[in-house]
Amino acid sequence: MRPYISKFAFHIMLAITSMLILNQQAFAVKTATSQSNQPLTIMTADFPPFSFADEAGHQGLGYEIVKAVLDEAKQPYNIRRAPWKRALSTAQSTPNTMLYPCARNASREPLFHWIGEVSKRSISFFKLKNRKDIQINKPEDLFKYRVAAVRGYKATKRYLEEGGKIYETTTDEQALNMLRIGRVDLVLNEDLVIAWTFKKPELQKHADTFTFSNLEKAHQYEQGSSRYFVLNKETPQELVDDLKTAYQNLVKNGKIGEISAKYMK
Repeated sequence: MRPYISKFAFHIMLAITSMLILNQQAFAVKTATSQSNQPLTIMTADFPPFSFADEAGHQGLGYEIVKAVLDEAKQPYNIRRAPWKRALSTAQSTPNTMLYPCARNASREPLFHWIGEVSKRSISFFKLKNRKDIQINKPEDLFKYRVAAVRGYKATKRYLEEGGKIYETTTDEQALNMLRIGRVDLVLNEDLVIAWTFKKPELQKHADTFTFSNLEKAHQYEQGSSRYFVLNKETPQELVDDLKTAYQNLVKNGKIGEISAKYMK
């Protein structure tokens, strides 16, 4: 025999069930809202000119772009510096975590939300503008000339593997100084890194006769994936969308271009 439930009891049970559902929905909304208002953890590594720190605090092209986007979105944040491998691992494993700068490639594509571009990667051979005798019509022509590049850089390793000869230096400044005094004919490095290196004290001493404007690109060696700032995959979609919108707003109003231009002067 089926148990009898009065209409009154039925309506009481229905009311209780409805209240439980509404409470669960309210809790979910509250949780999502509180998550979006929590400070983001920003992971980065020392990688001038994209990210570095000095006595004034965090600096770099990547930092300026990320800060502008987060300010536009009114999103609080905390920045942590760590060696690259640890920064990458933390961003992969921790929700509500951002990472910059991060090169975009096929293996990393599914690991993050890709929010916005920090810079395009371009590596070139540069010469002095007054060296009209240096003509690179095909890659093999490079082998005729003396080249300086920093030991350990990927482009340096690649050129050596291809049979090129390089005067290897320990710093970007040393390579450019070799070009300045005529010990080499070409310098191989990332375009943005070369431009930024001229701002360092060692080269500022010669700013009256030797600046980035005295150089020109002799040969485009490599154009790789762009560098981005990214978010952990488990970050709430609302926050992901907010930051993408903030980035696009700053692209449209010219702020991103203005920040980038400072590093190519």
